Amino acid sequence: ATEIHLVGIHGENVRLRLREGETIDEILEEAKGGNYDLIVTGSRGHKGIARYFIGSIAMSVAKHAPCSVLIAKNIKGIDDFLISTDGSEMAEKAEIFAAPIARELGAHVTLLSVAEEGETEGHAMERTRRAEMVVSQMGITCSLKVRAGRPADEIIEEAKEHDIVVMGSSGISGVKKFFIGSVPLKVIEYGESPVLLVR
Repeated sequence: ATEIHLVGIHGENVRLRLREGETIDEILEEAKGGNYDLIVTGSRGHKGIARYFIGSIAMSVAKHAPCSVLIAKNIKGIDDFLISTDGSEMAEKAEIFAAPIARELGAHVTLLSVAEEGETEGHAMERTRRAEMVVSQMGITCSLKVRAGRPADEIIEEAKEHDIVVMGSSGISGVKKFFIGSVPLKVIEYGESPVLLVR
């Protein structure tokens, strides 16, 4: 890689790196060797079956990156965070990762949990209350919301009212993910909002 070092106007240490090769391979190789906390990438917006033929750099990075990924698309603002929780360990990591960012930006935070088929909305509310305890320890006051239905569909619909969606990466196995899909990846692919996928 070719590298240039710059100092930003506020003292930021900026490294510009140029790598040659296949885009996805080089991004992932840089991410693995660079000990990064976050990859930020745009999205061309390919959806559904088109992405299998055209390919999507953003989707491939989201699937395979060793660190958290921010898919930046249709950016409206940074004042309203939607943090989705399913009560898992990865969801809690997402809450811990996103809360200080929201606090620094002065953003409003909404915690969302989706009650799937066969589950009561009361159980989903319990998950949001547990998440509220986590983020409140970081000085965040938030709103709680519950929706019922398919998680990806409900998150995508709710996200229309917010500036960014924050989710933990899915812990399901590769085979199961192939057949039913990962909720975070469905939200990235079919949703219109920026998504912060936390690992």
